[in-house]
Amino acid sequence: CNPGQIKADGGDQRRFDDGMRQLRRSGIQIWPSPDVMELMGAKDALTKVAHMSIGLPDTFSHYLEQDFAAGFKKTVAFQPRVIKQNRGSSGEGIWIVKLKSGKYCNTFGERSCADDEVLELMEANDNHSEEHTVAEFIEFCVNGRTSKSGVWTS
Repeated sequence: CNPGQIKADGGDQRRFDDGMRQLRRSGIQIWPSPDVMELMGAKDALTKVAHMSIGLPDTFSHYLEQDFAAGFKKTVAFQPRVIKQNRGSSGEGIWIVKLKSGKYCNTFGERSCADDEVLELMEANDNHSEEHTVAEFIEFCVNGRTSKSGVWTS
């Protein structure tokens, strides 16, 4: 249950978290616990476990535009991605990203995508699909809708 969903349904995040902590104290396992979410941070939790046995080493958090552009082009050339924009907690800004060509490299870092490669995108919030170039997607993630980001239905 995402914090944004709790609030949107008229709930109270603090009461929800306290209830989850009470369940945990009674021996009922919940994942993630509110305390783990607070310690790890919701936006970059997967990055923090990337090099553990449960993580994936090609998982990154990018906070600078140039880092995102270079990192995204490198990772999406390797395999489909899940991209979480740094906003919201109800599924908005989460994109499942695939190369339309399906031509992924065999080894992470072997290549980077070109700006004109086409992506198939699905937003997790409402499952709608879009197609955009790598350059348009990067522009949309960084600056929102602009003349360089193409036409978006989201």
